[in-house]
Amino acid sequence: MAKKLLYIFTTFMLVFFLTSFAKDISDMALGRQPDTWFNNTQTPIRRLLSAFIFCWCSLSAYFVFIRLYASKGLFKSVIAFLFALMLIISLRYVIEEIISPYVFRFHNYPRNVSLYYYYLDSLWYCFYYAILGLAFFFFDFLRKKELEQKEAQLQNRIAELSFLRAQINPHFLFNSINNIYSLVSTAPQKALPVLDQLSTLIRYMLYEDQDRVPLKKELKYLVDYIELHKLRYVKPQRIEVNLGLESINLAIAPLLLLPFVENLFKHAELDTISDRASITIETKEKQLVLKTWNKKRLVSSDKDKGIGLSNTSRRLKLLYAGTHSLRIKENDNLYEVELIVELEYNDYD
Repeated sequence: MAKKLLYIFTTFMLVFFLTSFAKDISDMALGRQPDTWFNNTQTPIRRLLSAFIFCWCSLSAYFVFIRLYASKGLFKSVIAFLFALMLIISLRYVIEEIISPYVFRFHNYPRNVSLYYYYLDSLWYCFYYAILGLAFFFFDFLRKKELEQKEAQLQNRIAELSFLRAQINPHFLFNSINNIYSLVSTAPQKALPVLDQLSTLIRYMLYEDQDRVPLKKELKYLVDYIELHKLRYVKPQRIEVNLGLESINLAIAPLLLLPFVENLFKHAELDTISDRASITIETKEKQLVLKTWNKKRLVSSDKDKGIGLSNTSRRLKLLYAGTHSLRIKENDNLYEVELIVELEYNDYD
């Protein structure tokens, strides 16, 4: 606050004296006799006194509104400001009309001026010179509101991301538990490694709460997830996994890619020998490309179809606005996804 008041004081003094000199130059250009600093010894003193007195109008305008407006409202702030101006005018009267005649031998107003006229005339000047302080107040007020709005948007964004991520996790757990249930009854010898991989994935989901994680860490758990699902199939080679990682020292939002792979396993048709599914992940410089391709099942009983992808699409818009593209191509038989996202270099190790 003190630094801001000093800045207003300095700015006011600079503006006051610049406008004062400008008026002198204008008067001389128009052929009028200007009341310049060099006319007599009283003029510099009079102008210095006026500058200091009216500067308090500007300072009080800023101080009163910045202190009271948010908590007391506009009406009480205006009343307090008017009260401050009346005190400043009273101080001006004491300095210019009582002290100055004895010390500097001059009155600023005629000796017979009435208090009514003095206060009314001074009030106009006080309002005029208070504009600078009000301008500083409105600038700070609008900047504060903008910062508060951005903070509110950030908090809403964080809350929404947490909600979307919380929706994805139970969706994944539900499908994985169904897979394990199926394995226990059909291939119990495979259930134990599946449970081990699932526990690792759950640990990742529960304790990886950073905004970004190393890409290599995310891909490790994604590969574990793929291997977990491959155990369900007699011919796991039908699921082609291609990794072309030119750049690996990158960071990504956790669990961002998982729903696309999860969607493939939920809806892919892999019951016949000719059926195939493909997952490709490539990086080049800072760009990551994920492509999935699968033949669709003719009938799907999943009542929550699309929740994972719709949430992930929303996360992409929040986290990678303007730096990603998501293309989903679908017909009666095939389902293809292509995600291109610009990542950051990894500073999270």
